[in-house]
Amino acid sequence: MKFVAVLFNVLVGGVFIFSAWSKTDPIEYFETKISFFGIEGVLAGVLARLIIAGELLIGLFLIAQFTIGKWVHRITLIVLFLFIVINIIDLIRFGNNTNCGCMGLTVQITPLQSIGKNLLLMVMTVVSLKYGSISWKLPTFATIAISLFPFGAVFMHKPVYVYENVKMPKKGTRPDFTIMDGHPGFKGKTYDEDLSKGKKVVAFLSLTCPHCKMAAYKLNGFKASNPELPIYFILNGDSSKMDTFFKIMGKPLVEMAHFNGNVDYANMSGYDLPAIFLMKDGVVEQQLNNATLTKSGLMEWIGK
Repeated sequence: MKFVAVLFNVLVGGVFIFSAWSKTDPIEYFETKISFFGIEGVLAGVLARLIIAGELLIGLFLIAQFTIGKWVHRITLIVLFLFIVINIIDLIRFGNNTNCGCMGLTVQITPLQSIGKNLLLMVMTVVSLKYGSISWKLPTFATIAISLFPFGAVFMHKPVYVYENVKMPKKGTRPDFTIMDGHPGFKGKTYDEDLSKGKKVVAFLSLTCPHCKMAAYKLNGFKASNPELPIYFILNGDSSKMDTFFKIMGKPLVEMAHFNGNVDYANMSGYDLPAIFLMKDGVVEQQLNNATLTKSGLMEWIGK
């Protein structure tokens, strides 16, 4: 059983390291996942990197068979249990037809699949804890140095940026949605509402723009938790790119139009995408991008 315990250490550690690495590309996807739990902006960015660094650290200690008593295995079990709790919350709020985000976009699995994975990892960790494995007792200074390395590496590789709404070129304007009427590039829409009446959140998104895909994922998640939010997408791009776009965005819950015509599309949206307009009676009161878009900001604007 000693060999099995060592093998399980390596396998569990490898999964933790792969999981951490996959969350970094793009790290904005994991940040958005965290934002669905009410932690937004810089705090979401910091927490995302702390979690990734923590996973790297656990994986490193398990694979290298480093030990600080039996705390490595116990911490691993606690972390896996917390991941299962998050998976259950995700399952309740968004259903099973979604990517749990535990391995970023590299390997997309559902919350139920993630629960099964984490339970299996817990069993393997318990076996390693029970039957022991080869272990190397490190000096205190070495333990501290190795522990700090993943945190420094993650924050250096993926720094946390602070964004502000410094560019709002369309603020105060009235986008002309009639451009789409009868246009050869208009592919149809799923809504009947007049976007120029009342309060509307209108997002202009390219089907190929990475930041647009992140904004779509974020807004679709906001709609899932608050169905009353008046969110509408105006998508631009070839229809063949739809499947890839929805793979990241998830099952569409927002109303949308599809319009393929670059110049006329830019007349409505401007040239900086994603362009997310908070509109009242057809006038753009605020213009956001993926970095400055938060649910709390939307809810505050809606409530005014």
